[in-house]
Amino acid sequence: MRFLHAAQTQPDGSVLIVGGEDFDHATEATTPRSDIARFDPTSGRLEAVGNLLAPRSAVRLDGAHGRALLFGGLGARDARVAGAESFGLEDGAKPLAAMPGQRAWHTVTRLADGRILIAGGEDGARSFVPSVLLYE
Repeated sequence: MRFLHAAQTQPDGSVLIVGGEDFDHATEATTPRSDIARFDPTSGRLEAVGNLLAPRSAVRLDGAHGRALLFGGLGARDARVAGAESFGLEDGAKPLAAMPGQRAWHTVTRLADGRILIAGGEDGARSFVPSVLLYE
């Protein structure tokens, strides 16, 4: 069962489903996922389309021009992630400059000028992050 994933509508109406976690009922353990799937609402079909550079859940993303931009999230053992990457159906996952610190449960907003505003969230110590970042 996948949960804590991100979803993004694509220009063709399909939906990318990114990362998330699996829950193992036998051990009650969770494991971050690195796979990306695409759901076609017309056919009702779900297909694998690629992988992230690293497994992560609770990721926040923004998309433009059919690319998903991923910032932070949760890695193994609920570690907060500082990494960032982009994913496109044509060319897969590409690294972006990492954030200056770990962050999960933050917001990601595309501004009118195209820059990305990342605000709030929790850091590696699970404390509130009282700052914002701008990606250009």
